[in-house]
Amino acid sequence: MLRSILLMILAGVAFLSSCVAYSPMQPAISTIRKAGEVELTTSLQHSIRLEAGAVYSPISHLLLSGTGAVRPRGQTVEPLGTLQGEVGLGTYWALGPQWQINGLMGYGRAVSNQNSLDVLGSNTLYRAHYHKLYGQVSGVCYSTESNAGFVYRLSQVRFDALDYFYPAEAGAIPISRLLYHEALWFYRHKLGQQTMRWHWQIAGGFSVPQGRRQKEPEYGPDKWAIYEANRNLSGVPMLSMGIVFQLGNQRKSKND
Repeated sequence: MLRSILLMILAGVAFLSSCVAYSPMQPAISTIRKAGEVELTTSLQHSIRLEAGAVYSPISHLLLSGTGAVRPRGQTVEPLGTLQGEVGLGTYWALGPQWQINGLMGYGRAVSNQNSLDVLGSNTLYRAHYHKLYGQVSGVCYSTESNAGFVYRLSQVRFDALDYFYPAEAGAIPISRLLYHEALWFYRHKLGQQTMRWHWQIAGGFSVPQGRRQKEPEYGPDKWAIYEANRNLSGVPMLSMGIVFQLGNQRKSKND
């Protein structure tokens, strides 16, 4: 029974994620506390997208990050479903021995070919090329064997191309840019009893665009373009599981 409920929840989350052209990357997660530390993360998103990233602190209070993501093409004719990358620069500051606040800003690019099914069973292919600027803040709580935290990211996405394809019709979606509010919670716990280098991680949240829906005409050449523009103003969930490998200080001492 529990397994069936879980499968239904995952199926629902996957369906919601496939209804829009924009495919949000998981905001960068960092639990780095000292210069010289590195975190390497690999995670599988609920949309069957693989993400891999690294966060590094070359000097105290400075963060460098980089993340890439790829998703197979599925049933589209394109070679890849999604190909994305982003880089970031930020900082971190301790708020006592167990709490820390991080800040990060950066740039990213993406190519997305997304199949979508609406509630009526109609199939739509989205093709999107976009780039973004983002800024995020996060808070982390540390304990002996685990870390937990929350990330808020604000992303300004500019669409270089955004098109829809029906079996009998195609056109451009009249959206040039959107502002996205993205919130994520995460939990990490060490793997094994002898090392603090390896952790498993779960994360979940939502990405919600800020935009005004247009009135859809009953007839005319813009009917379906406006319909798709409104459809792409829906929020999408983020859900992932992954593995984290940490290099550098083993966190036996307090922060700088």
